[in-house]
Amino acid sequence: MASRKELKRQINRLTYELISDAFQVLKRNPDLDRGPVMDVIGETVDVRNRLIGQVNHPEAEQGTAERRKGYRKIREEMVKHFDRSFTRLSQLLQVEKKE
Repeated sequence: MASRKELKRQINRLTYELISDAFQVLKRNPDLDRGPVMDVIGETVDVRNRLIGQVNHPEAEQGTAERRKGYRKIREEMVKHFDRSFTRLSQLLQVEKKE
């Protein structure tokens, strides 16, 4: 199992990467509607804050095995969210290029 510190680093790294990509999309496509891109950024920041909070404050009554399961669920949620967000950014670009 990776450490909590490493899990937080992964969450932060993916967050910063997604936000950086989103701003690059806006910079390279000035005609693109900013609203949906900013929505992706806002949702990502909210998810990041929630996941970091879950990593920092696991439930006190949990044993080691239960805590590991909790961290595994956090990692799975992290992967799902960032995959979905990167896909949404790609779809926004595809729609822009079709028009």
